[in-house]
Amino acid sequence: NKELLVHTGMDGSQSESAQRRDEQLVGFHFTSHHRGNTVVHTEFRWGEVDLGSVIVAETALSMCPAAGFHDRHDDDKNFALDWFFFHDLLDCGATSVVLPIVLLVHQ
Repeated sequence: NKELLVHTGMDGSQSESAQRRDEQLVGFHFTSHHRGNTVVHTEFRWGEVDLGSVIVAETALSMCPAAGFHDRHDDDKNFALDWFFFHDLLDCGATSVVLPIVLLVHQ
């Protein structure tokens, strides 16, 4: 998608120094059968983000090694393990942005 390439600078339109972005979590919208094949407008909050809708920089993982998919010992919360993973990264100081594009269709 052109917007993703422009944002990351991979389209060649920006100088090399401008190509580096600080965002460690780059989210984008997606469609989901869980919501009747509608577009989910990704936000970094409970119920509005999916692991497949975010590009995660290695720097975010290295700054927060405890982030992961840990069983919450509560079946009502295990469906939201993706959110807890991103929440942990954000709590460690990971930076984020959401691009207003649909990049994929969730199964």
